[in-house]
Amino acid sequence: MNGRHALEARGLCLTYPGGIEALRGVDLSVEESSFVSIVGPSGCGKSTLLKAVAGLVPITSGTLTVGRGAEGRSAVAFVFQSPTLLTWRTVLGNVALPTELGRRPQGFDARRARELLSLVGLDEFADRFPTELSGGMQMRVSLARALITDPRIMLLDEPFGALDDLTRQRLNEDLHRIWQRDRWTALFVTHNVSEAVYLSDRVVVMSRRPGRIVADVSVNLPLPRTPDCRAEQAFGEIVREIGARLREEA
Repeated sequence: MNGRHALEARGLCLTYPGGIEALRGVDLSVEESSFVSIVGPSGCGKSTLLKAVAGLVPITSGTLTVGRGAEGRSAVAFVFQSPTLLTWRTVLGNVALPTELGRRPQGFDARRARELLSLVGLDEFADRFPTELSGGMQMRVSLARALITDPRIMLLDEPFGALDDLTRQRLNEDLHRIWQRDRWTALFVTHNVSEAVYLSDRVVVMSRRPGRIVADVSVNLPLPRTPDCRAEQAFGEIVREIGARLREEA
């Protein structure tokens, strides 16, 4: 880690129109190139925090500073709970879409899109349509689409929540491998504590709504992580620690 912050929130509060207070006094610093997961009770404001970082919803008070992307890079990319693919476009066309909207040269888009499809193991499916893919494959396409803008910060909102356990673990391993390679900053929302520990440098725990951060747990496990690390005692101890904090907030 280089000690520079990719994003920093201080006293961040957010109340939706109608008076629903989603976040209250959130303090969070995320170093560049780190992977931070957010866990907490349902409805505690985890997704709202990601949307605030992405600029999709305005904060009510406090400060939120998000580092700008360098020239040719997007500051922020968002991977949602649903793949949100365009059914009438091919897999390749879906991945290339963000750069088409950014009006980059079409040849560059296709070349980079194919490289990313290979990275997520879908190079043979470039000319297929989303309806021909499984749920896990669709999420791989969504991930490749987010990566094509070369983002500085990746926001991932429960991207694997609807998948079966085996597919989820495989995608955890793929995501970890890609992060190890490219080292963008990640802010990852999940309800799965084991997933959070496997992927992260830190796991932050949020309280019930209005959400605030009540614990910040370092994951001091060797990198890169392998599937076998889930069976190690140190891994289990961190999972239990975070689980205990979650139960306090339930």
